[in-house]
Amino acid sequence: MSGELLASGLIADVVSLFRAAGVPGIAARITAEDLVAAELEAMPSHGVMLVPMYLDRLRNGSISAEAEGQIVSARGACTVLDAGNALGQPIARKSVALAVESARAHGIGAVAVRNANHMGALGLYGRMMADAGCIGLATTNTRPLLPAPGGAEAQTGNNPLAIVAPSSGGFHAEVDMALSAASMGKIRNAAAAGQALPENWATDAEGAPTTDPTAAIRGMLLPAAGPKGFGLALLLDLMRYARKLVTLDQAAA
Repeated sequence: MSGELLASGLIADVVSLFRAAGVPGIAARITAEDLVAAELEAMPSHGVMLVPMYLDRLRNGSISAEAEGQIVSARGACTVLDAGNALGQPIARKSVALAVESARAHGIGAVAVRNANHMGALGLYGRMMADAGCIGLATTNTRPLLPAPGGAEAQTGNNPLAIVAPSSGGFHAEVDMALSAASMGKIRNAAAAGQALPENWATDAEGAPTTDPTAAIRGMLLPAAGPKGFGLALLLDLMRYARKLVTLDQAAA
């Protein structure tokens, strides 16, 4: 059986699960396609292993099955989209379309999304922008996961970042990474497989280095490149506070 046929069957199975949870057909299809796309790119940490988590969140109401996202502000090249707690992948695609449309009209397009959910592998959406002839930049914040260097409390998210530049040769130049040494998805994969972690990936809940993935899930992730990764993650986190003009102390509180 070909890989394409297997992927098609997997997409259909995932769509069925989301449809059974009350997700409309288009949103279910987009989410399934993008999760399977991560699998095909050898990123299982951002693939169908996320389906149970998404279904749990649909059941407990933290993800809305019906929300589609609404534009609440559009001024020149800048758009603000309220996701309404919808599934992340359909909102990410909608944001890409809005950003590309603005870039074609103004030379640059920026879309800020609020009340969003997990969006999977951001590089996919950066490539969509690159496919449209734009330099694509996608980033998001997460719950606090990273301690400051030498610290024992999580201060900022591992805020992933993807930048994709188009190429006339058909192969885009791409960086897609979390700002922790490893993503939480990789930690969960290791826990499911019963595998130990490398020593520089995570700490336990007390801030002590650990190679136990179960302890790491309850603990914290270590920043990529130490203070450099932490600093970049912190500044990306602060960007979401810029509109409110809060201070560093307020943002860290």
